[in-house]
Amino acid sequence: MTKIQQQIYTREREGIFSSSTGYSTIAASPGLDKSYIKQTLQPLCAYYPPQSLTNAGIREEEHYPKANLISFTETGELVIGQSVYKESDYTGERETFFSHNYIVPKDRVREYLTSADKLFGELPFRMNYDVSHGKVLNEIDALPVMKPSVQPLNQLLIELGISGKQFKQVIYAILMSMTTKKKVYIS
Repeated sequence: MTKIQQQIYTREREGIFSSSTGYSTIAASPGLDKSYIKQTLQPLCAYYPPQSLTNAGIREEEHYPKANLISFTETGELVIGQSVYKESDYTGERETFFSHNYIVPKDRVREYLTSADKLFGELPFRMNYDVSHGKVLNEIDALPVMKPSVQPLNQLLIELGISGKQFKQVIYAILMSMTTKKKVYIS
């Protein structure tokens, strides 16, 4: 059985590919090819903070929402990730973001797509990483999914503040993106 890989991306003193300051992958599992990380995974790492918070000068991390990612790569892997706002980088002065991705190999994607618990369960994403622990992340046998809290769809839609029609449009857009290989951004 092929293992699930991990990748971490943020602004740091140095990354896997560079010894200079800037945004880069700072740690990854050994099963990830360097060109795959650069060409496929790094472009998926992003965080766009709400303008209302940045315009108000709010820098406290707890006020910023998490950005979740579920994406299929051109080569068929499933990337499940999360990016979060960080009020300061390694210098303590500049705002940044931090991304942690799990990469499910192509031959194991079906295992996760056919199980709601595995796909919609809460994952323990890292919110920070100390580069002194090294640049290698563990390959894992299975996603460390925690049991999801399932609630009736109508209750969820009310909580999210969207109508049934809007929900169907989102689902349609997601399904179409899988067949057309186009990105869907949901805010």
